[in-house]
Amino acid sequence: MPAPQHRMPNLRQETSRMANSAEKSVSNAVTQACDEVENLVRDNPASAALVTFAVGVGLGVALTALMRPARRQPMLSESTWSHIRDAVSQALPDALAQYTRR
Repeated sequence: MPAPQHRMPNLRQETSRMANSAEKSVSNAVTQACDEVENLVRDNPASAALVTFAVGVGLGVALTALMRPARRQPMLSESTWSHIRDAVSQALPDALAQYTRR
């Protein structure tokens, strides 16, 4: 049974009001979350840098695995990975120490 014509404008207004209210709620929640993240980064810059580095490495590895053609040969030899791991493990503590000194 169709709605009477005189109720249609009210229904449209109510729907518009609800949509605006939802938009404001979401906008406020996103703004609050961004402010909290900014405060966390400001209070813990070394941790933020380490988390950012880890996320970047993880995304890089994931994207490389997705884009690489399926083949059995590794892109780098085990000795090359060993050199990379050694270099990062030596450089990372020194880089982080710069941010943690007070």
